[in-house]
Amino acid sequence: MYTKILISVIVILVIIVYVNYYTNYKKDYNIIQTYLDNIDLSVVYEKYPIVIYDRVINPTELTKTLFAYSYIYKKQYSIKGPFNPMINSSKHCIIWNADNDTSLNIINPKFKNHFTWNKKVSKDSLSDMNDATIQYITIKLKKDQVLILPAFWIFDSNKSINIIQMDDLLSFFTA
Repeated sequence: MYTKILISVIVILVIIVYVNYYTNYKKDYNIIQTYLDNIDLSVVYEKYPIVIYDRVINPTELTKTLFAYSYIYKKQYSIKGPFNPMINSSKHCIIWNADNDTSLNIINPKFKNHFTWNKKVSKDSLSDMNDATIQYITIKLKKDQVLILPAFWIFDSNKSINIIQMDDLLSFFTA
């Protein structure tokens, strides 16, 4: 009897700790810029955007190597640019452009309350992008260069991009 209660309490505590970890994000701007051979999961779990200097011809290979055991669901698609800012609702998001160089604007999740959301920014709140209180960074990705974006970061681009979203159990049910 007491064993079942103890196990239930431990499971609930583990779930609460994980949800707390998942929903917390970094409030500062720090972009990790590195080569592919210097990245491991400990770098990915720092919850900062990562720009990989190396040319990655097939970014789906990253899901089989770097992210092999850290997701349960993967979705790959393309977005035709320009598009309204979007929030990364998955645990990790790989963004790249195989055709040409592109610029991406990324916004820290601490500014997400400045926008009206329905997975994408509503057109009414786009004027907020010009608000001086919202800070964003423009990243120039060269052809075949990859950006790994953690959960809740906001991004937009004026060109078409390719995206792989990877969800774990929690992000799959909350997205």
